[in-house]
Amino acid sequence: MATFKKTAFYLALCLVLSSCEFKCSVGNDSDQPDKSKTGTTKVVTKDGTILTNDISLETKNIKVKKATLLYSDGSPVPDDNTIALDTKIKVNLFMEDGWKEKNNKVFIGASESISDDKGTTIVDADDLFKDYNESGIDPSDAKLIKLTAIVQNEGTGGSNFYEVKFRVWDKNGDGEITGHYRFHIKH
Repeated sequence: MATFKKTAFYLALCLVLSSCEFKCSVGNDSDQPDKSKTGTTKVVTKDGTILTNDISLETKNIKVKKATLLYSDGSPVPDDNTIALDTKIKVNLFMEDGWKEKNNKVFIGASESISDDKGTTIVDADDLFKDYNESGIDPSDAKLIKLTAIVQNEGTGGSNFYEVKFRVWDKNGDGEITGHYRFHIKH
C-alpha cells in the first residue's frame, strides 16, 4: 500500500459502453497545478477555486483549489474544449482539504455520466471507487482526483457537444463535489 504515495493508481473498474469510456484515478505528485498545464481562460470563484475550460463546480464541506481539463499527457485541453475523436480528457480536481479520515484512510465515491446534445445519456457510472470501500485511499493520494472521459465513435452522425456530469463524495462525511463541463468533437 505504500506505493500509493509515489505513483498514481488506476482503478481496475473501467466502463466501456456504447461509445464512451470512463476511468478514474487519484494522486500523483507530478500532477500538481501548474500554469503551463492549464487552459488560458480562468475563472476564480468567490471561495478562491480556479476553474478552467468552462467547468461548473459546486462544493459542500470540501475545498477544491483548482478544476481543469487535461489530456492524458498532461497538456491542456483548449479553452473551446474541442478534441479529436478517441481522445481521453480528464477533469482534474486538485483538493485542498475536506475528506474525513478513518484509520488514516479516506473513503470516497465518484460518479460520472456523458450525455449528447439531445440529452440522451450515453454512459452512466455510479461509483467508480466502490472497489476501495474496504481498503480506502491514502489521504495524500486523495488530494488529486482525475476522472477520464472519451468518445470512441459518434455513431450515426455525432452531436454538437457532449456533456459530462460528475460527482465526488465522502463516504465518511458530508463533503461533496458536483460539476459538469461540455466538449466538442473535431469534424
